[in-house]
Amino acid sequence: MKYLFHTVTLGQTGGARVILNLAEILVERGHTVEIVVERNKVAYELPEGVTVRHLTVFGLKNIPKYLPSAKKVVKKNLKSVENKLKPKSRGMSVTFKWFKYILSLILQYPIKYLVIKKYLRRYKPDLIASHNMYQDYEHFFFYKSHPKFYLVVHNSPKEVFCERLSLCLFPVSFYLNRVKTVSVSEDASAELDSLFGRTLGERFTIYNPFDFEIIRSKGMAKLQDELPNNYFISVAALAPRKRLDRLILALNEVQNNDIHLVLLGEGEELSSLKELAVKLDLTDRVHFKGFCSNPFPVIKQSKALVMSSDSEGLPTVLIESLIMGTPVISTDCPTGPREILIGDLRPYLVSMESEERIVSNLADRMTLILNDAPTISNESLLRFSKGEIAKKWELLAGSGNVSSIGD
Repeated sequence: MKYLFHTVTLGQTGGARVILNLAEILVERGHTVEIVVERNKVAYELPEGVTVRHLTVFGLKNIPKYLPSAKKVVKKNLKSVENKLKPKSRGMSVTFKWFKYILSLILQYPIKYLVIKKYLRRYKPDLIASHNMYQDYEHFFFYKSHPKFYLVVHNSPKEVFCERLSLCLFPVSFYLNRVKTVSVSEDASAELDSLFGRTLGERFTIYNPFDFEIIRSKGMAKLQDELPNNYFISVAALAPRKRLDRLILALNEVQNNDIHLVLLGEGEELSSLKELAVKLDLTDRVHFKGFCSNPFPVIKQSKALVMSSDSEGLPTVLIESLIMGTPVISTDCPTGPREILIGDLRPYLVSMESEERIVSNLADRMTLILNDAPTISNESLLRFSKGEIAKKWELLAGSGNVSSIGD
């Protein structure tokens, strides 16, 4: 079968890794997968057999296979451009953003619409899934006429649709009218239903897929960077929603000066997080390591992976850590963590109380794991295995009884 995935970018995000993992798994099972991106940015090596196309007003441009050897140069150039533009972007008014949005609709949308329609006539996908629930909702109309078009909900709908500034001419419900959805967690599906239940089409929940063998193999790789002997790890963008300040504050409360915190990720909060580490006199124990294309060996060697987010979808890194046998601690944020940390792992779920309690409880769980790490059952993770998830996507595309997906 032929699958088409649409997304904003394949940049340095967990969502991009999920899309590429799913594409690779489907290709391994004999299917064809093409990905259409709105921005020409790829931070990961593309799986063999997966085609990525950049949507422009001049047509769909093939993105060549990502070359790891060019990574540092590309990254440096992107960072240089980003630093030059940052002061301007901060001062950009909402009015100007609206102007750019309207101008883009007038000048680009009709042309891109025709480009996609021509592409669909040629490619003839059996299933189309948009992984862009964050912006430019007009792209839904590229695909709405296809009988198997789905919006994949990767994050908390309340956080995305109610708390972010998303520019759109009409209410979000207008764009979602009769759109079928696939949520990556039951909690995300419930939130979506509470917001747009009467508007939406069919709704399904399919977890993100994980290749246990590959994850464990990558975890055995040699560490590429010098790290402290004992550390907790966070793998997340340094963004406000990830609330990494909580981890630094929690580390400060752990009564063990030999334990460190390693942060893998980049983002706008880097300066403020470094300032917090300086303020708490933790500069020797908080390590900012930037983006890492293979974080698995760093996770495997850690005492535990800790997630402190305000919201998620189905946090990939929690499941990957458990697959490698690394304990995890997470805030009980919407959505996903409570579906992952079940049974004996439930005590490591931190309730979203006051900020002071969240930090204190994170520190308590860190101390608990240092003293007595939990045993992780492989059986509880099988529901995330690539075979189970791929079968559900195959059913969704029409190879079986779609109603059995929710079983």
